[in-house]
Amino acid sequence: MRVFIQIEVIDPPLFIHKHPTMKYVNKEDITRKHDLTVEEVKSFPVFENVTDEQAQEIIRTIRIFVEIALDYYKKQKQKQDKSTGF
Repeated sequence: MRVFIQIEVIDPPLFIHKHPTMKYVNKEDITRKHDLTVEEVKSFPVFENVTDEQAQEIIRTIRIFVEIALDYYKKQKQKQDKSTGF
């Protein structure tokens, strides 16, 4: 199974509809207290029929994607800080 993710950066930020199993996340504390679970993955209609092994692969893929996105963000922030003298 392959999972493709398309990201579009827009201004203002895109409003994302909240899935029923997702809890409200305070903007000041966006750190999850636990990893995404197989049950959470399978709670989305698009993934309800995946095996536990496929759900684990989806979780690994999301984690890698987030690590790449965070690394990119940090590098862009460093460039911006250097260019403004902060």
